[in-house]
Amino acid sequence: MLIVQGGAGSSGADAVVTLRRGNTNPASGLQGLGIINFEDLSGGWGASIAAVSDGSWNTPSDCPTYLKFSTTADGESTPTERMRLDNNGRFMIGGTLPSSPNAQITAAGDIRAASFATGSVPVAGGSTTILTVGRGELYLLYSILGNYSGSDTRHGIIAFAGRTAFGTDVTLVTNFAGLTGSGAFAVSGSNITYSAGGGVPSSTVYYMKIGS
Repeated sequence: MLIVQGGAGSSGADAVVTLRRGNTNPASGLQGLGIINFEDLSGGWGASIAAVSDGSWNTPSDCPTYLKFSTTADGESTPTERMRLDNNGRFMIGGTLPSSPNAQITAAGDIRAASFATGSVPVAGGSTTILTVGRGELYLLYSILGNYSGSDTRHGIIAFAGRTAFGTDVTLVTNFAGLTGSGAFAVSGSNITYSAGGGVPSSTVYYMKIGS
């Protein structure tokens, strides 16, 4: 156990732990500055937190750095990078870092994802459950009408469905670009349903999860 206590020069001084690289001014990016490893007594390596140069340094005025968070998966023996906080304050999670993260939060607060959950449900008639909206989720839905009025295929209705992170009610905003007799979306508990309209023997509802 290591305890670091402030107060050597002042009773109100902070405790400070410094990891210092062996030379000055890393000449390029990707040079380690310090690392904390988490291991067991036999040296099994479970995780690490590393500070790495994120470009050339000019101490003390220019010191770009990123933090690298790594964990070891079940059945593996060495950690893999899972998250990164870069020198611009961008927080990246999963995927190939830093070029193709699965998700990221920018310093400005923008949340971005590499892909969104999508799906489709065929509707032959009557009321069909399309999806269940979880807490904090937002979906875009739209219907494609097959053989509309015995002729061609057309777009039907566009709708948004969302639920707050702590709420139980689902909010549905619909009837954008709706065609006469093209069917209707509705809320049933936490489910979104769709009923095909008259003259439409078959439809397909597509949905995209655009927030969670």
